[in-house]
Amino acid sequence: MERLDVAQFQKKLAEVPNPQLIDVRTPEEYTGGTIGDAVNMNFHSDDFEQNLNSLDKSKPVFVFCQAGGRSLKSAKMMQELGFQEVYELEVGYSGWEH
Repeated sequence: MERLDVAQFQKKLAEVPNPQLIDVRTPEEYTGGTIGDAVNMNFHSDDFEQNLNSLDKSKPVFVFCQAGGRSLKSAKMMQELGFQEVYELEVGYSGWEH
């Protein structure tokens, strides 16, 4: 798992074809704007771990939340679930240029 700043996250995201980009904020936060075509998987939902398990663990995953707390926990959870490459936006969506 790597924690990346905005520039590193953008660069890495651009290098990966068809990235798995996951927004772990609430649906309400997600509808207020997101990064690219990120998929919303609410960290606080009961089926969050099940949703993570639906992703391809052999392909890079990019994860972010609002400020970095939930995405860090999510990234650690992904590591425990066997994901090979996880990139987390350390400043969250609040630090993203939008």
